Amino acid sequence: MINRLPAYLFLPLFAVLLIGALPVSVSADDLGESVLRNYPVALTIPHGRLEVSLDYMLAHRAVEDLGLHGDRGTGAGDLRGLKMLVNYGVHRYTTIMAAFTYRDQEFGLDSLSIRSVDLSFKRNLLHRRRGWVPKFAFDAGVRFNDTVGEDGMLLDAKLDGDQTARIEIDDLRDVTAYARPTAGWIWGRFFPNLFVEYGYSTIHARATAKAPDAAAGFLADLGRNESYIKCGVSLLVKFPYKALLHLEYDYLRLFRDDPLNLVHDNNIYTAELNYYLTPSLVLNMGGTWIQNQLNGCIPFLYNEFSQDRFDRRYGYAHMGLTWMFGGKSR
Repeated sequence: MINRLPAYLFLPLFAVLLIGALPVSVSADDLGESVLRNYPVALTIPHGRLEVSLDYMLAHRAVEDLGLHGDRGTGAGDLRGLKMLVNYGVHRYTTIMAAFTYRDQEFGLDSLSIRSVDLSFKRNLLHRRRGWVPKFAFDAGVRFNDTVGEDGMLLDAKLDGDQTARIEIDDLRDVTAYARPTAGWIWGRFFPNLFVEYGYSTIHARATAKAPDAAAGFLADLGRNESYIKCGVSLLVKFPYKALLHLEYDYLRLFRDDPLNLVHDNNIYTAELNYYLTPSLVLNMGGTWIQNQLNGCIPFLYNEFSQDRFDRRYGYAHMGLTWMFGGKSR
């Protein structure tokens, strides 16, 4: 069952209830002029628009009371990172999307420098629909994760026979191909979306013992393949005073071979507020809460030596700016 959620995730829910009673002054098509970022919604950005976002990501003990932190030494700890999102409307109903992330992530006994790339496209298949007929979009893409330089994961782990050794896991990288259909309905300033995503990952990793006297000659290939299904709800709410709220819930189910199924699912909650400083400059701030740490978020972190570290809560906050160039003005 889901444990205590951080208080900041409930605040946007109260805001949704409050504005629901206000007069509706936003047309359905106006939501098409909103920022897209990396939201799983059945919208594309206008033809010719370039949307660039830059976020700073943070998880630290100072925000532990908000439920935004894990346990150092057992799993994911402090996080500092930068994320860039780039979207471009190549066609009225087609957007190409890219995300580039660099993070310094504590995990186990040390920290890892992790870089990620996500390349995809989004195509609206049903559009300008009203009433009960949904808008419908299809996304497909590929994600890459690896470590920078010679960075490896350092863990104290049990081997066969209850022998304990310090293990270094390096050559860490993965690639995931995914596809996602999304259906959404626009009701005034509310735009709820339902989506299902399927992904298939190929993961590379290699483990060696750092204490030869405890595990002489130990070497293991941890490469594997796994798949997942993710389903969820994504809600956009357009405020009448230059703000856009995004709320999202994801349920993630991973399919791994035995004995790599100790933690096989995850619940992920995201809340984000976008405030329009100008028609083309948007302030973004929010956070993500994860029930089972980074399980399924960075595939190569999960292996037979680290899997007992994933049954803990984790989360991070982020803040940044989005710039919009070209295309139809708001």
